[in-house]
Amino acid sequence: GRNHSINNLVMGTDNNSFFGTVCIGSVVKNVEINATIAWGTVGVISNLMYGTAQNVSVNLTTNGGWWNGAIARFLRSEARVDHCMIKVDGVASAADFRGAISSLVQDASVITNTYVISENFPLGYMGPDSPGAELTETATFKKYANVQAMANANVDLSSWDVNTWDVSAGYPTFKKTVKSNIS
Repeated sequence: GRNHSINNLVMGTDNNSFFGTVCIGSVVKNVEINATIAWGTVGVISNLMYGTAQNVSVNLTTNGGWWNGAIARFLRSEARVDHCMIKVDGVASAADFRGAISSLVQDASVITNTYVISENFPLGYMGPDSPGAELTETATFKKYANVQAMANANVDLSSWDVNTWDVSAGYPTFKKTVKSNIS
């Protein structure tokens, strides 16, 4: 990603994503995407994530669609999500299976050093092929209502790459070096 920031991405078709299927061994890293999901089954970064998302920032607005998430529509068992920051503005119900990370996360997926900022969007849902229980937080995978709540929690951000992230305010902010607008 080379610290690119991709802006004005509007997604609204089924099985849609920016990078498509991310295969085992592949890494999407050092990129920020500012996107809107209008409708459809969408994973902003990947439709099917078998590989790794690392140092990824997604700022997502969504008020439509189903089976979608900021990192992937489906996070498969081989997938890894590490040092990612996701901000979601929108409302989701359990019936539409929209999750901040992914609509469906398989049990063996590893999510570490990843934080979600959203007042009312679920993290995602567990299951081998169909959604079950909502994802639960861990010590390094949490959801906060806003960035100030994260800053007040005094999260340990010492492992975050200072060439990619500014953590001085108590929450990770992506350092953009190149902006690309999509219209």
